Amino acid sequence: QPPEVWDGGVGFVSKEMIQAHCPAPAADIQVLRCGPPPMNKAMSANLDDLGYTKEMQFQF
Repeated sequence: QPPEVWDGGVGFVSKEMIQAHCPAPAADIQVLRCGPPPMNKAMSANLDDLGYTKEMQFQF
């Protein structure tokens, strides 16, 4: 659990969170992600659904 003073997001990164906090897909946009395999798998699917191409996504 985050500290009581935390005012950021919590939980899984949803499509809605991506839309609210990331720039829209475009030729000059790259999304960098790093996390456990289940998170990266879910993020890849969400980004794909939102129109981010594989070239716009980089996984550490």
